[in-house]
Amino acid sequence: MRGLFLFLVGGLFFLIGCSSVSAEDKAVEIITAYQKARFELTQEDLAIENKDDLYPLIEERVKPYLTERAFQNSFFRNRDGYYIVASAKLNHKIQIKEIRIKELVADETKASYSIDYTLVVEIASSDRKKVVTSELPAQVTIVQDGDTWKIDRYWESIRAGDLDM
Repeated sequence: MRGLFLFLVGGLFFLIGCSSVSAEDKAVEIITAYQKARFELTQEDLAIENKDDLYPLIEERVKPYLTERAFQNSFFRNRDGYYIVASAKLNHKIQIKEIRIKELVADETKASYSIDYTLVVEIASSDRKKVVTSELPAQVTIVQDGDTWKIDRYWESIRAGDLDM
């Protein structure tokens, strides 16, 4: 009986260990959700006549993934929505294809992580006759904000021509 109990307890610890999410997996999940909220527009979004009206929609979609400081200090002050709205004006559709983590460094307390990654985006013309894939270097710092992890700092190397077709 004792052997069966130890076997069950050992099996439980094994299952718990196998099901835990790594810091890298969590970082990819947060970064992907943020970038999809930022870049990927729906058909309804693209149907909006005045594409400048997309700015507040995008802003609301990304807000849950950013700390208040990151949201206030950088989102539209850095014109982060410009590329998305400019692409929408040209009837191009942007999709996040992949997030490739290059380096993930935790602080001493593991309360924040600095992450260097590559953002792989696909830009397609409205008729899908032309498709371009770009790999953009990027960085984020994620921190625990209450019960959730959020982006506290981000940087991407997007230049004016990177999302052109």
